[in-house]
Amino acid sequence: MAHQSLFIDALQYNNWSEEVFKQINEGGLSAVHVTICYHEDFQEMVQNVMDWNRRFESYSSMIFHGRTASDVRKAKKEGRTAIFLDFRIVHLLKIISDWSKYAIS
Repeated sequence: MAHQSLFIDALQYNNWSEEVFKQINEGGLSAVHVTICYHEDFQEMVQNVMDWNRRFESYSSMIFHGRTASDVRKAKKEGRTAIFLDFRIVHLLKIISDWSKYAIS
């Protein structure tokens, strides 16, 4: 019988790959909290978001974008891992300034 506990890795900053996704999936992690912007500039942050969207599509049998606590339970039930994205933005004001250039008025 599978273990009933939910296992969550609360903070990751990694070189993500199919091999890493296999390891976290085989390890039974229900959720991983992933930092996708730590010291990147605006363009790099946008690229990281696009990269994660591609990963969610490419590795959907192992991972999906988690947004709520119920997604952790869903991941456990489905044998996948919910990935929660986080931004550790040291230079937040610059990114907000750059982002406003793309806002639709």
